[in-house]
Amino acid sequence: MTEREFLYKRVKTGGRSKYEPVREYDYDELDKTWPLGTHVVVVSNFATIYKYSIREDYAPLIAAATALSDDIVKIMIEKSEPTESTRTPWNVEQIAAWGALAATFGKSANELSVNFPNKHEVATAVLDVIMEKAIEMHKNEATKQAFDHYLTIAALSK
Repeated sequence: MTEREFLYKRVKTGGRSKYEPVREYDYDELDKTWPLGTHVVVVSNFATIYKYSIREDYAPLIAAATALSDDIVKIMIEKSEPTESTRTPWNVEQIAAWGALAATFGKSANELSVNFPNKHEVATAVLDVIMEKAIEMHKNEATKQAFDHYLTIAALSK
């Protein structure tokens, strides 16, 4: 038998609240909505990450890299935040240069800003490069055998 849940909406009528069913959830039907192929789902406290249509033999690597993303972001934040103020007051030449730049841009000068990439985007890009290199190295038969040997030793040592 399938497990079904109902989603309800709170409706206020007069001074009272009542709950009306809005939608029925069927988990068996939801399982059929996935596209064909192998997928990795990583669930953390704050997010769920889906990787669709991956190669089955790379699933552990993709799952590990995705899990490492949060650790990399944490390290980047810890290392990039200065412990003391590094900002020095502007000197006269810097103020004049900024004034010249603002005059050149006109009214759009108020929209000038410096944008840095999101730390999560940087971590994801780093992991993508690592995964590409690992996959490229995995094409070499000797490297693949060494990796399989490492996985066997790691599994036996648990």
